[in-house]
Amino acid sequence: MACRVLSVACATFVLVVAGCGGTEPGGAAQDHTGGQPSTTASGATFGTEPCAKLVSFEEIAAATGDAPALVDLTGAGECDYEDSAGFGVLTVLLVTDPEGHLSCTSADGTYLGKPVEQISGIGDSAVWSPTAMSLCLVKGSSRVQLSLSTHVDDPKGVTVSLAQDAAGRLT
Repeated sequence: MACRVLSVACATFVLVVAGCGGTEPGGAAQDHTGGQPSTTASGATFGTEPCAKLVSFEEIAAATGDAPALVDLTGAGECDYEDSAGFGVLTVLLVTDPEGHLSCTSADGTYLGKPVEQISGIGDSAVWSPTAMSLCLVKGSSRVQLSLSTHVDDPKGVTVSLAQDAAGRLT
């Protein structure tokens, strides 16, 4: 509990210092990069950065039960979705390599030294790490990692569903 309170305090401090709010009047989501999210013809809402164009706000809310209020670009290719209280919901990391030399596992077939489960039917290859609560997939010249930051009853199922959405949007 103390960690969660500290996280809220830190998130609030970062938001105040950065001059960013979680939502605009009317509840529209925004990202910390200053860009406005875009809504597609189907009504789905996406952030403006490439990593935020892989999974919609609505897909995350439906899968996790936590409605993300904003997406924060925390590094090159890394998007952190947070709820209105500043708690993490999902992190999406997008890495591209025109040479296609991407992998989700180390040479020994592990992820961060832990065993992984191969997942078929998503991209060119995909693995699930129950230890990291992450799914990593490779499709063409892109590697995407989706990491849950919120509690769900079926973390693997939720992450697989979101990864299928993301893989379908990779070009």
